[in-house]
Amino acid sequence: MWPAGLTGSITHTGDFVSVAIARATAVRAIGLDAERIVDPDRSRRVAPMIVQPGEAADGDEEAPGPVRVTLIFSIKEAVFKCLYPLVRERFYYPALLVTALDFSTGVFGAELAVSLPGLPAGHHLSGRFHVDDDRVYAGICRMPDGSMWT
Repeated sequence: MWPAGLTGSITHTGDFVSVAIARATAVRAIGLDAERIVDPDRSRRVAPMIVQPGEAADGDEEAPGPVRVTLIFSIKEAVFKCLYPLVRERFYYPALLVTALDFSTGVFGAELAVSLPGLPAGHHLSGRFHVDDDRVYAGICRMPDGSMWT
């Protein structure tokens, strides 16, 4: 819940916290997420729940297992935080497919695998990400005209 006229998102993990806030007239919704990179054992255990077959970076050497799994999780969390206030419908990891990860620009692409109120299955989304030694970060903004800010 944000004060009238504002929209925003918050994330926290360990000793890191971040918030993004904007005027609702400039940005319709924001999704922000940061996660500690999971260890290889946990990555193997949770990957089947998060990463869909053929999803972006599958086998990509730029994003080894734990980084890839954590990054895809973080992107899906950021998208949920962005879209839920608009659609008011819960959706889970299989509902979003990460279709592209461009490590040179930090831009991700994704598409809805299900229809949500006002958004058809196949709807394309894009946002930004960053990976450092310990964490991944993902962010996405939906603009008032329905476009995504990257």
